[in-house]
Order: sequence, then C-alpha cells, then structure tokens
Amino acid sequence: MNNFLLQSPELDSGSIDSLLHLFMRYRKIHQEFFLRRKYEWETMYPGEPGGICAELDSISGEWLPKAKERNWTWGDGRAIGLWSYRLAAGTIPDEEVEIKFRNGAKSVNPRREYESYCELLREKLLERRRVNNGRFPFVCERKSMLSSPGYPEPAPENPSFSDLFCVGGLLNYAIYKNDSGLLEDSESWLDEITASINTDNFASEQNPDAEKQKLHGPEMIVLGVCVDALRTIQATGKPFGKTAKFLLDTGLSRINRIMKNFMEPDTGRMWEVNDLENNPVRDGKTWICDPGHAIEDAGFLAEFASLTQNGFAKHVPPEANPNAIIAAAANVVRFMTGAGYSQAGLMYKRINLLTGSDYGMFDAELDGVPVKSAPKWNVREHAAAALKLYELTGDKKLLEGYRLAQNAAYGKYVNPKLDGMMMQNLYADTGKPLPLNPATANIDPMHDGRARDREIEILKRLRSA
Repeated sequence: MNNFLLQSPELDSGSIDSLLHLFMRYRKIHQEFFLRRKYEWETMYPGEPGGICAELDSISGEWLPKAKERNWTWGDGRAIGLWSYRLAAGTIPDEEVEIKFRNGAKSVNPRREYESYCELLREKLLERRRVNNGRFPFVCERKSMLSSPGYPEPAPENPSFSDLFCVGGLLNYAIYKNDSGLLEDSESWLDEITASINTDNFASEQNPDAEKQKLHGPEMIVLGVCVDALRTIQATGKPFGKTAKFLLDTGLSRINRIMKNFMEPDTGRMWEVNDLENNPVRDGKTWICDPGHAIEDAGFLAEFASLTQNGFAKHVPPEANPNAIIAAAANVVRFMTGAGYSQAGLMYKRINLLTGSDYGMFDAELDGVPVKSAPKWNVREHAAAALKLYELTGDKKLLEGYRLAQNAAYGKYVNPKLDGMMMQNLYADTGKPLPLNPATANIDPMHDGRARDREIEILKRLRSA
C-alpha cells in the first residue's frame, strides 16, 4: 500500500493534511477489519460468537485451526475499552456500509454492530470472571470460559494484567452506557488492583511464580486506564464528577510512584523492574528498559497532565504539577528516540540502559536462536506520545521521534494479507516478519487504534491553530 511517510521532522499544513487523509483511511480499514473477521468466524462456525477473541496469524492472515483457538482476554478487554470510547466520541459511522469478507458480504450499520459487539464482550468478560474465581483469565477455553491449561495464571488472590485491561475496558463501557452498577463494580475492582500493587501482591501472567519485585508495567497501565476513562468521560459530554475525581486521584498516585521509582525525570531514562527496596534491578551487565512501555507511559503522562489543565481542573488535587509531568514525559520521548531504535529504524522490545550505546538486547528465542524483536505497538505508542508532547511544548525536536515512529509503522509493518493492517512483530535489525506474538496472539485493536484516534485529534487541533 502506498502510504504517506514523513521525509523530514516537519509538520507543515501539507504534511498535516496528508497524515489526516492517511489516518482517516486507516480508521475505516481498522473499524471494518474487526467486523469482517467476526463475520468470517460466524460463517465458519455458526452459533459460536467470535472475532477479536479468536486468533488470526498476523503474517499469513489465516485463522488457526479451530481446535487451537482460544479466547485471549487481554484483546477482549482492550477492544471493549477502545470501542466504547469511539462510540462515545461518535467516530464510528452511523450509516449503512457493505462489509465484504471471504465467505460473503453484509450490508451493516457499523455503529449498531459495534454497540452489539461491545455488549457481547461485556457479557462474556463478566462470565469469565464469574467462573474463574473472580479473576479475568489471560487465556481461556472458548466454551467453558475456564482458564486454558498450559497458560500460566497467577493465584486467585493476585490480580494481574488481565484484570487491569478488562477492568479498564469495562470501566469505559460503563461510562459510555452510564451504567451505574457496572461503574461502581469497575471502580471497586480498580481500587483493589491498585491496592495489590501498593502491597506487592500484583502478579504477571508471563511469570506468575517469579520472586516478588516491584514492576513498572502495572503502575503505567493503571495510569493508562485512568487516562482512557477520563477521555471517555470527556467524549460523553457528561460530568461524572465522582468518577472523574476517583480517576484523577488514582492516576496522580501512580504518577508520583512512577516518577519517584521508575524513571529519571531529567534524563528520560525509564526502566522495568525494582527490587523490594525500590532500587533498579541491575546485575552488572543489564539494566532493562522496554522502550515501548516507556514511550507508552510518556504518552499517558502527557495526556493526564493535559487533562488536568483542560476539562478536569476543578477535580485536580492541589499538589499536582502538570508542567513537571510534561517536562519529564518529553525527556522520555527524547531519550527513547535516540536509544530505542535499531539501525533498521525499528524500536527494540528491550534495551540495556548500562551500555551507553548500541542499546538493543536479545529478548526472545525462535527455534533456539536468540532474537531482538520489534513489536508493532511500541512505535504506535511512540507516535501518539511524541505528537502530543509536541502539541504541549512546541519543541520541534520531538518531531524526529514522530517521524521515526510514523515511518516504521506505515512503512514496515503494513501487511496486505491483513487488509493493510499491521503485523505484530518484526526482527529489529532486519525488518523481516517475526513469527512471535508479543503478549497475546490475537490481533489486538488497542495500541494502533488508540494511537490513531489521538493523532487525528491532535492534528486537527494543530491544523486549526
């Protein structure tokens, strides 16, 4: 596909218009993609609801054999959150369109279809929670909804990333639907999760039996849940005063912990793991950073600070310092722009902060061979964060990060076999497709779609300024 790429770190009126044209086209591609796959599944397996929860290979574009299909709860939780925001913001078309898929075609109203899809996800997510000891499983069987054998799950008393993503998605849906019962439950569950983080009882699905450490990831994701929910409140045009205050207080508590424990605000270095005394974990050779997580967090910091200045000022605690938050986030983007990318123009999954140069680390294995991976989602988060911070600061140096992220996403990951959607993972040093799934194996709509929504909104404001 012939996509517009930035030749220089500049945003004149022509490049803004070209980017907006590209992003509006991709918004349509993105929205129709998930409906198309849902209809394919339902045609292949009548009576079995599917779509986002099922696994589609991001390189070949083919479904897995039915016997291997599982429900990937992260994808479902993130999908209902993103789609609830879009429904609240009115960006899903309320008109008839034809969706063609490999087994046929349907004339549908996308808004009504996504309304129905979100309600299905709400029902299935809550059912999974009921049958899995009050937790949302990482992966579960399609029919029983019980956690799938072979996929590690934390103990029932330890909330995990699956709980965070699902609670965040349901919180957005509750705001969109103005569902007071679900809203109360979601806030209570989020409060429970943050308490588990505070007492070091949060667990990771990737390594549930690991020795206890303090993790940056859950702090960052709680902040993201707060930002996404506040944006959904704004999109509804309703006050939700009590919920807004809860989200602002919760988000600010995470920011204080992140800036104190997991980053150097003046240098922009951010890392993944601390010991229980809150010292960065270093073994003399490595000091691990996930550039995608760091960039994603920088975007949340920027969005949160902006929200405290625009729309929610009356609910903001007096100790908040949005200017300091924005400055620290901008430093993260600047550092990761220089340290996070390979020579092939792709953002590493892992870097070593102790090296001082050539930061990329081997982070996975394929057929016993170590590899350096570059997941799609990290450059999509980089694009949104860099553009937001450019809007807030006017610092044109941040646009170099935006150029790198934009050109990596639309120049290297796009796959015609996925209707032009993006592959999940590439070899960081060569740009070739890498058949390893970062985190979950379904085609997750959140990072790419959420970043694009933010980019469109920012570019429209820049064009009208």
